[in-house]
Amino acid sequence: MSRTTASTAVILALLTGLVLGQLGSLATQPGAFRSGAPSTAPRSMETARSFYDAMSHLLATADRVLDASLAPGFTEHGPDGQTNRTLPEMIDGLVALRSTWPNLQLTVVSLDQHESMTVARLQIDPGKPRAIPGLPLPAVEPMVVTEHLRIDRSGITDRWSANLGLPMATTMLQTELSWKPPSLSMPAIMRIAIEPGRAAPVPLDGPAILRAETGTVQLSQASNDFSGNGHSSIDPMLPGEMRLLETSEVIEVRNIGDEPAELWVFTGNIGSVSQAPATVSSEPPVIKLFGFIPLTAANSSNTTQRISIARVTLPPGTDIATHRTGIMEAIAIVDGELDVTVSHGQAVFCTDGASAHLFDGTDTFSAGSGISAKGPTTLSYRVAGSRPVTLFVMRIDP
Repeated sequence: MSRTTASTAVILALLTGLVLGQLGSLATQPGAFRSGAPSTAPRSMETARSFYDAMSHLLATADRVLDASLAPGFTEHGPDGQTNRTLPEMIDGLVALRSTWPNLQLTVVSLDQHESMTVARLQIDPGKPRAIPGLPLPAVEPMVVTEHLRIDRSGITDRWSANLGLPMATTMLQTELSWKPPSLSMPAIMRIAIEPGRAAPVPLDGPAILRAETGTVQLSQASNDFSGNGHSSIDPMLPGEMRLLETSEVIEVRNIGDEPAELWVFTGNIGSVSQAPATVSSEPPVIKLFGFIPLTAANSSNTTQRISIARVTLPPGTDIATHRTGIMEAIAIVDGELDVTVSHGQAVFCTDGASAHLFDGTDTFSAGSGISAKGPTTLSYRVAGSRPVTLFVMRIDP
C-alpha cells in the first residue's frame, strides 16, 4: 500500500469513528443533536401534547393511565446518567413526585419537531411541598425545563426527562401507636440483611414498622398492612411492602426467596437478640443500627404516639431548615453525604452500626451513618457535595 493510500485510509477511519461517536452520543444526549430548522409533523405534535396532557392529569389525580400515546417497549432515560426506567417505573416516579409536591403544575411552553425527535419546553410550578415531619422541605421557584421525545408511527418510544432538582419522597407513612413505653425505651432504625434460605431473630420490645427493601420474607407472627388488611405468618412480604407489628417478643424473619433480603425496621423500642427463644434455630442476622437514642418515661409519657416514616432523596444544595425534634427524631443516610447542624442541645451519631457518640455543632456524615436526637433539640441539614442524598427519617410525636 502506498503512503498516500495509507494516509487516506487512516483519515477515513478517523472520520468514520467520529461519525459513529456522534451517533452514539445522540442515543444518550439527544439535546446535542439538531438537524437544521424545526420541521412540522402534526401527528407527532399531537402525540406529544397528548402525552403531557395525560401526565398533567396524573399529577392532578394520581390516575396512572399514560400508555395511550406510548409505543410498546417505551423507555425513559433519566437525567445525568441515571438508570433507564420502564413505563411502570416512570409512573411510580410521577406518583412519588405528586405525593411530595401535591400542587405541582405542568404547562407545555413549546413543542418543536426535529425529524423523529420532539423537543418540549415545559414550565414547572412546584407549589408548596407536602409537610414531612422531621424534613421541612424548602419551597422551589417555578422553572422552565427541556425534554426530548422520540416518536414513530407506534407512538413515543423514548423520553429523555429533565432534571427538576426537586426533593422526592418515595415512602411516606404516618400512623398512631397505642402503647405504654417502659421506664426506659430505645427507639431505633435498623437494617437487617438475611441470606437466602436463612432466618434471623429480630429484636423487638415494642411496636414496630417493617419495610421489605429487597428479597421475599416471612414473619413468624401475624401482622397488618396499612390498608387495614391482616396477614398471617405464612403470607410472604414482598419488596416495597410495609407491615405493622405490635409485640414485645423477638420475631423470626425468614428469607424464602433466592436473593438476599434486606429489611428496614422502625421500632419504638429495640430489644435484644439474647431474648430469642431457644426454638429459634437460625444464624445471627447482620443488624446495622442507624438511629437510636434512650428515652425515659418523662420523654414519652403519652400512651398514644404518632410515628412518621419517610424515604426521601434530596438533590445537591438542598437545605432543611432548623426545626425542633418531637419526642425523638432519627435519620439513616442510605446514600450521599449530609451536613448536620445541632443548634441547641445534643444529638447522637452512629457510623459503625453499633456504637453511639454525642455531638453538637456541625459535622458531615456519609452513607451508612445515623443521627438521632430527642426534644427539645433543634437540628438542620444540608446536602454536602455534588451527589443527591437518600435517607430515611423517623419521627415520634405525642
